[in-house]
Order: sequence, then structure tokens, then C-alpha cells
Amino acid sequence: MSATYDYWTFISINNTRRRKRVELKEVRRFFQENFSGKDFSEIAIQRQLFEQFQGEKHRKTQPPTPVELCLRCIISSIVEKACFQLEARFGNTGGFTHLDLFPFVLNDVDPNHSLKPQIFGNPTPLFTPLAADILRTFDPKRSSLSTWTNRLVKQERSLNGFLLEQGVYQVSDWAILNDTNSKQLQRILQDFYQFAQLTIERHRALLASYHAVYRRDRVASHQTNRRCSLPTLAQLQRIARHFERKTGRVLSPETLLFKLQTLADWLRQYRLHQRGSSLPTLSLDNPNLTPHTPVATPSDSLEAEFLTLYRQQFIDSLDRAIAQVLEERIARLQNRKPPKSKQFIAALQLFHCQGFSMNEIAQAVGLKAQYQVSRLLALKQIRDAIANRTLQLLRDRVLESALNYTDPEKLQALRQHLEIVLHEEINATLQEAAIEAELKNKQGSLKSLFACRVCHYFHEIKEPFVI
Repeated sequence: MSATYDYWTFISINNTRRRKRVELKEVRRFFQENFSGKDFSEIAIQRQLFEQFQGEKHRKTQPPTPVELCLRCIISSIVEKACFQLEARFGNTGGFTHLDLFPFVLNDVDPNHSLKPQIFGNPTPLFTPLAADILRTFDPKRSSLSTWTNRLVKQERSLNGFLLEQGVYQVSDWAILNDTNSKQLQRILQDFYQFAQLTIERHRALLASYHAVYRRDRVASHQTNRRCSLPTLAQLQRIARHFERKTGRVLSPETLLFKLQTLADWLRQYRLHQRGSSLPTLSLDNPNLTPHTPVATPSDSLEAEFLTLYRQQFIDSLDRAIAQVLEERIARLQNRKPPKSKQFIAALQLFHCQGFSMNEIAQAVGLKAQYQVSRLLALKQIRDAIANRTLQLLRDRVLESALNYTDPEKLQALRQHLEIVLHEEINATLQEAAIEAELKNKQGSLKSLFACRVCHYFHEIKEPFVI
């Protein structure tokens, strides 16, 4: 989870590419007056800030308002962490550091100047900071600000150009969709994700519509040897019409884009899982080439072994954190008069494992209203506590394991960035759970990793609640 000071600390770079942090006192005062001491989830804070910012659309204010600066501060923090992540993953092999990446994406440099003209008006063809692009395209109903910012960082054209020069090539969403066929998608969504058949059929129709327009256009324009780029608005509109003819469902270009990117994310995660979390070294933008994994060297084998160990440690640490935090919560509720522990166990399992709504849970556990269930579950506090506990458990285990795979000098460099990288991964896992919980609108068990491990806790440790 983001620290609250990230909402009033503006991170930028100076002429020597060095990072500088500026605490904006007026912004700090605004944030603390509106959010401190109140039970707001991070998603709720970002959503409220963004809604207020949208309300300022027609106010041509200079300097920028505290609402705008809160959003730009938190974005600068997320962008900074994304650069550290890229350095941690590819810096050694690519020969670069976060300082080389900052100029491409940490380019919102003047907190005294409002970005509203670029966000709500027409972006200048000369230069638009990444933060303006993020705020112009962000939709809090579909994604968290952290997820969306990370996605746009990884899609930033000049950054990808630099990484390509360093021998680092990240396969684009559009290449992944372009070279996945319908039978592969059926197998992945059915066997790996275990989605319902109706969901699978809708996404097969979505992929077929994408192929009918995007792939055909690439062939017709002789661009099959070029990198797959973002579909144009005209292409998105044609894909949407094709999808409507196949399914009867009408999608706006914005919704369609989000659904395509989500599908690409699922396929990317599956590929990373299959390759032991290593990225392919051969471009998948060219359909005439056959993707392959390089021949393993001893260092590759060690890296794969370490990544396998790390993934197991991540799950083990998350499981231990869930068990510890829930047992502590259950013990506190057991000591209340009357005891609330049985209601809590039942409500938590019904929410995560059986997909009950808050109203349905209230009826099942003998409470009168939805707000009583929300208060009993305290999902935000539980997720925050589990995130902090997971970080504590995982950090020391990873450092201890890394001693067997790297030399002390490299380990010292790893130690400096490890907490940032682990924090970001844990944050992404818990953020996924928070979004899933807030957007859940139909019965059925939740699918996030966090929800699955909570259900594992009940199935393996606690006697399952039966209704």
C-alpha cells in the first residue's frame, strides 16, 4: 500500500538526472484534513481525489489545486517505484540503472504549473508529461491508479526504445493477443484460470474480433515485421462493431480497450508462469517467427531455481501472514461480549469463497444490515495488516536465500532495492483483491490470489463454514 506521505511528496529530477523530493505543505494540510484518521481504502482515496479533480475540469486555475497535486504526487511515487522495478529485473543484463530511466517517465517537473490544459484540452504535440497522459486516460471504475500508472510506464514509447537499445524487449499486449489463437485461449482460460465456460466464450469472441480487424490490417499494410502498437480509435470502433455482431453486446472503444488489455495481462501472466517468470528474448511482434526460450546456461538455471524458490516463499509468507492476522482478529473478537468470532469466520468465508454479497452475508450470520457486515469484516484493515506482515516475513527469507545465488557485492545492491520491489509486488497482490472486492457484482467465488489463499486457510486450517 502507498504511504500517506506519497500524496504530498512531489518527486522529479534535476538537470543531472538526480531525483529530488519536495514536500508540498499546503497539499499535506489538505490531505490530512480530508483523509487522515478516517477509514478510507487507498482505492477510495484515489477515487475521491479523481472525482474532485474531474469537477475542476472547467476551472482554469494557476497554480494547480491541492487535489491535482495530490494525484501528481502519488503518480510520481508510483513511477519512481516502477523504474526501480525495471532496474531490479533488467538492470544487470541491460547495463542501466533507474537514473537512466527517470528522464523518460519521471518528467512532470514543475508542481507550480497545472497540467489541466494537457489533461482536459488538446495535448501539445511537442511535449506532454506522462502524468498528464495517466490522468487523461485513468478510469477509477476499472483500475487502480497504481496499476494504470505501471501499465503506461511500460508502454511509454521512448522508454521502450531505450530498453530495446539495451537488449531488453518487453512483448507488447498487442503482440500477445496477435499470436494467441482461439484454441490456446480456450485451454488457458479453462485449465489455468478455471473460468466459467460463458466467460471463456465471451473472451474467445473478443479475441476473434481483435484478429478480424487488427491482424488483417497488419497483413494488408505489410506491417507484419514491425512491432505491434496500440490499436487506433478507428480500429477499436471496428473491433467493437465486429464483437457486437458476434455477441449482441455493445462496448465503447474505452471499455473495449480495457478488456483487451485485461485479456493480454492474463495471457502474459500465463506465459511468465510457463517460462518460470523469464521473459522471452525473441520478439513476438513478428508472427513469422517462432517464440522460443533460449538454451539454458548455468546462470539461467540458477536464476530459474531462485525464482521458483522465491515464488514458493511468496506464497508461504502470504499464507503465514493470513493465518497470523486472522487468528489475532479471531482472538480479539472471541473476547468481545457477546463473542463475534464465529460470525467473522462465517462472513469472511462466505465473502471470499462463495461470493455472497454483504446483504446475503448479513442474513446468513444473523446481522441486520450491510454496514454491520462491513464493520465486522474490516477488509481494508485486514488487507493492510496482511500486507505489512507478508513484507516482514518475505524480506528476510529472500535475502537469506539470495546468499546461495549471488555474490555479497551484488547482494548489497539487491538489499537497497529489495524492499521497494517486494512492497510493490505485495501491494499489487492486495490491490487486486481490493479492486475485486469493490467491483464484485455477481455471485461466485473471488479469483484473486489473495482470495484463493484466504479460502486455502479455511479449507486447510479452519473447519469450513457450511450454510
